[in-house]
Amino acid sequence: MMDMSMGMGLLPQQQMKASPALIALNNMLVLSTIELQQLVQNELEENPALEQMESDESLCSRCGRPLSGATCIYCLPPRRRRSARRSSAIYTSACPRTSTRSPTT
Repeated sequence: MMDMSMGMGLLPQQQMKASPALIALNNMLVLSTIELQQLVQNELEENPALEQMESDESLCSRCGRPLSGATCIYCLPPRRRRSARRSSAIYTSACPRTSTRSPTT
């Protein structure tokens, strides 16, 4: 004999839902540096509870990342990065574009 009864059962399911904060964060990740700086500036102007803090850390004039001494390890060519990490005093400037040294040295 076959059981022909009908019934409804609940099956556990997992769903991923993106929160509004996650969506906003993903939108910020695709912004260029200039667009991100403009977004931060707009938020600082619109929200009186926010204030911009100045950092004592020097930043690279080319890429905006923190300097290691006087050297930006991110702007150096790959073969110079290894030696710059060992001794950041080798180079006098952070980036090739702003360097005062001759390009042949």
